[in-house]
Amino acid sequence: MVHDLFQLSEDQQSYNIWYDFSDGGLHSSYGYGTGLYSTGSYNNLQIGNWYYIAATWKENDSIKLYVNGTLHSSQPIGTLGTSSIFKYPNIFLGQSSLGEYISNALFDELRISNKARSASEIASAYSSTTGLSIDGYTTYKCSFDGTVTAGRGGMRISPVYDISQVKIAKDSNISWTATTPTGTSVVIESNLSLDGGNTWLGWKQCTNGGPIPDITTGMDLSNARLQIRETLTTSDVTVTPSLSSVVINITAQ
Repeated sequence: MVHDLFQLSEDQQSYNIWYDFSDGGLHSSYGYGTGLYSTGSYNNLQIGNWYYIAATWKENDSIKLYVNGTLHSSQPIGTLGTSSIFKYPNIFLGQSSLGEYISNALFDELRISNKARSASEIASAYSSTTGLSIDGYTTYKCSFDGTVTAGRGGMRISPVYDISQVKIAKDSNISWTATTPTGTSVVIESNLSLDGGNTWLGWKQCTNGGPIPDITTGMDLSNARLQIRETLTTSDVTVTPSLSSVVINITAQ
């Protein structure tokens, strides 16, 4: 029997962390199409104990499983190709995408990052007395309080957009559609680079329907890159904000 702790899935792709009763171990795997990469099994879990579990995968590197801040198992990964990109992923916590393999477990914090966290970062997070941090690589974080009530907020950072085809900017606009019940908020920020992504001007909060910060009339964008950060927060765990669309327009001279 298998208990799914975490699953990220889309079509024929899936990334999983699961407990397998057949070998009494914790596993992590990444699969797409007919390809499957899996770490070895961690067999020292004890019922009633808390564990800090971290798993990473990186193309042309490896898939890794950490338990309590220590690397347990690693499996090499080759070139995955475009099929390895999750464009519209679904996240399942405590069960599979089909509603099967339900876990009898408690979860404290969940953080998803847009890079493979290093061994030192994972060890530092485990030894810290504070919660997992939200930084520039955090795409989503879900927090839980002492009564295991979900804190419904999160953050997503977009891919780096190449806007060099604009050349010389005439004007710009950013707008979004969001639902924000009382006690919730949605904040959109942008970050601009003018040298191909080597250096960045820093995150600036956007105004819905306003210009993109740092982009001015006549600016040379011939080597420019742009990122968008979306942060959703709530002070009332019975309601949650939602963001359905973000539209960016940059007009050339």
